[in-house]
Amino acid sequence: MISKKLILGTVQFGLDYGINNSHGKVNKETAFQILDQAATEGVCMIDTAMGYGDAEAILGMYFESRSDHPFRVITKLDHGAIVTGVKSVFDSLERLRIEKLDTLLFHSYSFYQQAIRSGLVKELETLQGQCFEQLGVSVYTNEELTLLKEDTLIKVVQSPFNLLDNNNLRGEILNEISLAGKTVHTRSVFLQGLFFMNPLKIPDRISGLSNDLQHLKALCDEHHVSMGELALQYTLSKTYINGVLFGVDSLSQIEQNLNWLSKPINPEIFDFIDEIYVSRPELLNPSTWHS
Repeated sequence: MISKKLILGTVQFGLDYGINNSHGKVNKETAFQILDQAATEGVCMIDTAMGYGDAEAILGMYFESRSDHPFRVITKLDHGAIVTGVKSVFDSLERLRIEKLDTLLFHSYSFYQQAIRSGLVKELETLQGQCFEQLGVSVYTNEELTLLKEDTLIKVVQSPFNLLDNNNLRGEILNEISLAGKTVHTRSVFLQGLFFMNPLKIPDRISGLSNDLQHLKALCDEHHVSMGELALQYTLSKTYINGVLFGVDSLSQIEQNLNWLSKPINPEIFDFIDEIYVSRPELLNPSTWHS
């Protein structure tokens, strides 16, 4: 079941998030419906973070009410953990109302390096097996991926990957990471919803991607596939990717996302995506869109 590779992101459960999000923060009732639907369809991994508003608390209420839920949980350390130390992990488990995390992620490579220098990483190592199974790092650049390739402590990497931030940009290093025995998770599969916006109406600060978005739309039209089908199935087609993170802000969205997996796509179109090279790759980082 291909949905086993999907990871449900929950930032929308705690914050208004996404350049194309018209619904705002998801309410508790809708969050529970989304989680129920994900479980029914075979999704078994959830991604959250201490910094996602009250997302962990919402999940905790859900887990308490659904004792037979199938989900394993990834959460990300907040930068405040440098001060609070391992207490932040216990606090997170308490909010989530679970005994153990699957993966504890550092929110960035720079934070991971800071945690090494502060001694936090040494503290966290004492909790491995008790509070979490494995440590990981969320990265932004290929240089960071290269530095983590030989790091024996880090077992999971989370990297951007999508139709534009694609095999041409990331494939070689992600394949090397996978061959090194690490688990590869990817995020930004829909580039925060940018792929669904009218290319002529995207904000000026990222207008340098307009031509690339129009090219993607032309490929979809030519091959009679939707942008959502192409975005999800392209990323899931890569053997070096173990999990694909996606986020939704309504029940209809998760139903639509899962439907996008049901239509077979001619894999030849993936070769056209692999050939795309974005001239301004710095615009592919959503964290810079509001600066």
